[in-house]
Amino acid sequence: MNPSAPQPAEVLLYVSGNRGKTWSLYQRRAPLQNKFNFQAGEDGEYWFVVRTSDNPAPPVATTAPEKIVVVDRTEPELDLVVKRGDAGQLVAIYRADDVNLDPASLALSYRVEENGPWQPIALGRTPAESAQRAAQGQATWVVSEPLAQVQVRAQIADRAGNRRELQKGLVLESGAATTSVTRSAPQTPSADLGQRHPADTVDQDALLPWLSENPSVGPE
Repeated sequence: MNPSAPQPAEVLLYVSGNRGKTWSLYQRRAPLQNKFNFQAGEDGEYWFVVRTSDNPAPPVATTAPEKIVVVDRTEPELDLVVKRGDAGQLVAIYRADDVNLDPASLALSYRVEENGPWQPIALGRTPAESAQRAAQGQATWVVSEPLAQVQVRAQIADRAGNRRELQKGLVLESGAATTSVTRSAPQTPSADLGQRHPADTVDQDALLPWLSENPSVGPE
């Protein structure tokens, strides 16, 4: 807000959790406090509008949001199938799903010893996407040395920084797959408040400063 302009007694934060269909007065602040504290009760998309006490008309269904925040604390779903092809090649078939999936973060790797180094698996092309909600495909590669077993690891994240890792082992006998085991390793999410439009994506409660570059906020 412009410090040289007359200050309102209060600044009001309105929130909508249903894309503007209804709005609720969430918080009141003195102008010098400069920010609001917002705590989301559940994951979802939240719209925000700021009003002042000298022009307090609440937003309505046709009001455009001044800020959109998507709260996402859920790891992506991830599935992985590992098998041996007819020509002896190794095949990894993967699928990941998340409402805010980041398909570009997908990584596949393998190792041939329990505690050996992970070797990257080339994906060959960008995974198939559907409105940023899913990535699926398969990777094929050949290992020159004889194998008793192989472990394959899939990793992917969403745009909020929630990560998922899945490992699957394939035990080989005389060139044929006999058993497989799966190990899932969820990872701790991290906050990401990057410049994404139309919605920023975060994975924890959002701290919202009001729009200091837009001092006069009145009714639509």
